[in-house]
Amino acid sequence: MHKSERYVWLVLVLVLSFFLYKMRSDMEDLSLWVDAQTEQIEEINSLLDQAENLIQELPEEKMVRSGLPDWEKRMLMSNGLEDPEDDLKSDLMRKPELIPVSPVLGGTMQIYSKDDINILPGGWAYAIFEDGHINGGMILSYTVEDGSISWSLISHKQF
Repeated sequence: MHKSERYVWLVLVLVLSFFLYKMRSDMEDLSLWVDAQTEQIEEINSLLDQAENLIQELPEEKMVRSGLPDWEKRMLMSNGLEDPEDDLKSDLMRKPELIPVSPVLGGTMQIYSKDDINILPGGWAYAIFEDGHINGGMILSYTVEDGSISWSLISHKQF
């Protein structure tokens, strides 16, 4: 082997050694990054487990009271409603003219489900309305006389 060939081989070995060193360094960096990500995932899973345990410890009953007290149901029944909460919800759903927001893009603004209505004590109700494109909520008051329900819009907000 000539002297120049030896230099070529020496340079080749040095270059390959450098690339191997660099690859190993990159692999170690990647390994450290993967370890850090794994640690974060384990931390997130631990937090999710804690949150799930806290949720399971919550009481079964609703935190916010909705619906009517028995005395108010009896009063509304004496004024002509058979099932006060259901009657009020059904009546409100049949009155889209109470919704103060106009529909857009050909939608029909209305209350689509009885679940979107909360009948509250004291002659109040809260309802969510939508047309499939925009939605909002409204607070109403109601009175019942001889089975006839009258509604008044108090306030509304588009979401």
